[in-house]
Amino acid sequence: MLTQEENDKINILLKQIEDNNLFALAELMDMKTPSISTIAFNILKNESKSEEVVNSVLIALIKNIHNFKSYKNINGWINSVTINYSIDLLRKDNTELPFNDEIAFDDEELSNESQIIERLVIVSAIQSLDSLERGIFIDKYVNGLHFTELCKKYRKSIKAIRVILKKARDKFSEFYEKE
Repeated sequence: MLTQEENDKINILLKQIEDNNLFALAELMDMKTPSISTIAFNILKNESKSEEVVNSVLIALIKNIHNFKSYKNINGWINSVTINYSIDLLRKDNTELPFNDEIAFDDEELSNESQIIERLVIVSAIQSLDSLERGIFIDKYVNGLHFTELCKKYRKSIKAIRVILKKARDKFSEFYEKE
């Protein structure tokens, strides 16, 4: 259960993320990674699979961040998605749920240096884009704007938006692969 202070901090970060603040995104990811990792590990009993779930949940969070009208239960949403992804991964691997009467869902620190570095590389890759590409990239993939909304916001044609997004994705991939 989140304290009021933690909930307020998440609300502030989410509002900053909506304003395309990548550092707020990195901070939210760092804040939630330990609890996501703990839940996933308690279900999967496998560290590498748990990391896979952490990445999937964080991607889902980024993709759906624009859908949160009320941020009061974002922690519950994250926990539910984590549990669902973990169970889906078990099913995909044709393994059974481990028998455990008590699965602990605490916020114990499990993040490691490689996860933090991974998130910083993502933020750096996005920061490497020029301002127009970065704005459109974030609005599309973080804030979930549709092409028509992007066209209105940036006063560009759909074709121009698609070209800019392709260039941004290519630059992002190139930068990310180098790191």
